[in-house]
Amino acid sequence: LIAEELWSLILSLGSVISARHISGVKNVRADALSRMSDRYDHRIHQSFFDEAISSKWAVTVDAFASNSSRKLPRFWSRRPAPGAERVDAFNVPWTGELLFLFPPEKLIPLCLNKLIREEAEAVLIAPSNIFFWTPLLLRCNAWGGGDSIPIPSSMFSPGPSSPHNPYGTKGWDLRAWRLSGRPPHMLL
Repeated sequence: LIAEELWSLILSLGSVISARHISGVKNVRADALSRMSDRYDHRIHQSFFDEAISSKWAVTVDAFASNSSRKLPRFWSRRPAPGAERVDAFNVPWTGELLFLFPPEKLIPLCLNKLIREEAEAVLIAPSNIFFWTPLLLRCNAWGGGDSIPIPSSMFSPGPSSPHNPYGTKGWDLRAWRLSGRPPHMLL
């Protein structure tokens, strides 16, 4: 509506609007956000993802990805990014998908809560070490069939602005967990 009003105003003034491309190299200020690196943009090697994860589970969307770290054709990013289907996984409905979730560690509890609230399905990369959210993870894993796959630390790469792989340095036993936020029906 605003665009139509603006267009009408421009026409009434006898003015013309034209657009032209300015390359990112010359348009540094406007293009800066898309060039920012993300220290949480950790990656699983594509070969491991293909052989161990996507061959076992038919994941449909990579929900915490960037254009450079995505593992699937469909992905959601933290910020607007070329090719991203959506921005900010927490503002997108999770139902109807089998999500691939590899969030920053601090977002794991939020992921588990959203998974249960929406009764969604996912494969989550998370440590099996004991954390305050571990009981919730194990409950969702049981609801999802109890499956998980260990991930060797050699199959991870740190984000581009991360000096090291935080998952490898904390002594965590990382796994790909098949989760469901939907409890199984109870038989009476």
